[in-house]
Amino acid sequence: ARDFLGDAPLFWYVYQEAQHPDRLNHEIDLTEIFADDYTYVERTYETREGVPVQQRLYVQRESDSEPLATFAPDLQLRRLVIADEVVSCGSLDVVCAWSLGEPLELPVPASLGLALLDENGSIVARNDSQLSVVPSTEWELDRLVVELRTLAIPCDLPPGDYTLGMSIYDYRSADDPFPLVDAEGDRAQVATVRVTP
Repeated sequence: ARDFLGDAPLFWYVYQEAQHPDRLNHEIDLTEIFADDYTYVERTYETREGVPVQQRLYVQRESDSEPLATFAPDLQLRRLVIADEVVSCGSLDVVCAWSLGEPLELPVPASLGLALLDENGSIVARNDSQLSVVPSTEWELDRLVVELRTLAIPCDLPPGDYTLGMSIYDYRSADDPFPLVDAEGDRAQVATVRVTP
């Protein structure tokens, strides 16, 4: 995979079912080829013509870069993939790559709170759900886990720049999120998103 992609940190593969990457050639299994260097997240959507299409985002497993954010005790946001702009009444896809340096010692799966914040820090859009399809209670240490979330943008949201914030919490005590290790507070501000009409 390295010989083909060089040092690319991530890449998209978009295909129809007949072009499934694991069945492009009965002698080639792309998932197996990329398994050592990349992990992926996959989803299905329909084109305007109603044709089902699959997207697979491959993300490099190892990275020498510093985490974008670290939540106690050592839950690291390693990569973030989002669009710079989104239209009002649209949706923002958020791809996160996480790794765990120490066990969370949490008997239930951790939850992720995505929040779009205005210039005053007020939440204008929010998505709360389990941190990963694979429960955090089953994660291996230092193993990259990639997840895709979608944040709905309100139709009446004024155009402008907004901040994407993330928090991690136990759903049984949602008012007490995990603190950040490398900054004050418990909500990491990870990106700026411009909302257009």
